[in-house]
Amino acid sequence: MQAEIALLHDLRQQLCPDQETAATQFNGVVPLDFGSYIRCRARAEAQLQQSRPVLHRNRLGFPFYTADGAHFAQQADAMQTSLDRICSPPPPGSIPSGETP
Repeated sequence: MQAEIALLHDLRQQLCPDQETAATQFNGVVPLDFGSYIRCRARAEAQLQQSRPVLHRNRLGFPFYTADGAHFAQQADAMQTSLDRICSPPPPGSIPSGETP
């Protein structure tokens, strides 16, 4: 996730440096124009979708554009699939009555 966050941060820094800097340094004292920042984020995400292929979508549908992000997301998906298989209860009727799994 860190690689994906860094990629979008760098892109927002290029597209709208004032808004990205203000958001990064936001401390609640100096007002942040949230509308402007939301538009900046939307522009960055749209440009990213148009300029880079999605290398992997995780089980939740989150797109990964970086090789590192895609690699680790695939590993996490495989691990979650294994955990789901190991930790899921047996289907009803698969264990004869009187026996325990």
